[in-house]
Amino acid sequence: MARSKSSADEQRTLLRSLTEVGPSKPVGYLPLYTIKNFAQLTPESVAASATARGLATARFGPKVCCIKSGALYIYHREALSNLLQARADAIIASGLPLDPDRFVARIAAIWFAEDHPAYRGGLSSEGLSELAWLIQKSNGREKNGIGRRS
Repeated sequence: MARSKSSADEQRTLLRSLTEVGPSKPVGYLPLYTIKNFAQLTPESVAASATARGLATARFGPKVCCIKSGALYIYHREALSNLLQARADAIIASGLPLDPDRFVARIAAIWFAEDHPAYRGGLSSEGLSELAWLIQKSNGREKNGIGRRS
């Protein structure tokens, strides 16, 4: 059964995880499956739009990503770098890289358990560290996180 074409409002809602990326939201992702089958766009067009806004993009296929279909990550390199540097002690203690590009590649590749050291330290008002929030985004623990790899 073919899926009907998404409306512009539906596309905006689906892409919000990526379109809100900027200085106050350093990273976002969507599974490739969601981009192709629900937003009915190509990952290349979504990445090109983000690049035109001055953002970095990284596409990870299913063989190297903890998301079953693979995922497209969009990130504000400077904001992510600032966050990683501000939490350098916790990042280093967690065994994660401080470099934004390598950090995104790592959180895309590995499904971090909630008892991983990166989930501890620097608690925000929501009860999760900013680092834990970033890892949750990579793990698909949000409404758009289809297809966790076991």
